[in-house]
Amino acid sequence: MKYVFEMSDNGNGTDRATWGDMTTTSKNGASCSLARKIVATGAEDGPVVLVRAGKEAMNINSLHGWATQSYSEGSTVRLARVKYREFDKSFVSA
Repeated sequence: MKYVFEMSDNGNGTDRATWGDMTTTSKNGASCSLARKIVATGAEDGPVVLVRAGKEAMNINSLHGWATQSYSEGSTVRLARVKYREFDKSFVSA
């Protein structure tokens, strides 16, 4: 199966990734977040195409592989692709 993610800019520094009725919003890695959400439903692997303003912006070989990625801002690099790590929620107070 081929997955086509519609990408858009929210105008507030975040991106939105949409596939069917699933949508994620993120400052860094909305498409990776959407891939994780789709994989969590038990979806089969397949290529992913990111489409922005009606044009193919990026082709990815594997939905499952993309779900393991994210983006990080560093002090010397604007954005860098990194392995996704679950956020440690133990620091969040209720």
